[in-house]
Amino acid sequence: MCSTNCQICNPTNGGCLSCRAIDMFGFMCDIECNKHCLNKSCSINGDCDLGCASNFYGKKCDIPCPDNCADVGTGSRCSQENGVCKNGIRDEMKSDSCRSC
Repeated sequence: MCSTNCQICNPTNGGCLSCRAIDMFGFMCDIECNKHCLNKSCSINGDCDLGCASNFYGKKCDIPCPDNCADVGTGSRCSQENGVCKNGIRDEMKSDSCRSC
């Protein structure tokens, strides 16, 4: 039997192929998308389909940008795909004794 949370359901196993609510995912569309997904929107497997909120990255936007990333003014300090700092590292991290660079 298909869940009422499903927008499209697989009649063979009752699993959801897509969810009615953009902020839910999973076999029965009963799991909330990560709060760092833009608009809390994600695909049926939980990957953020619209990208991440500022300063988070990864498919599920569940990894914070490194603390040593320099600010960029507006937007995310790191790439939403791989976490690389967009504007290099913070000035206070640039020294001969820096261990976290």
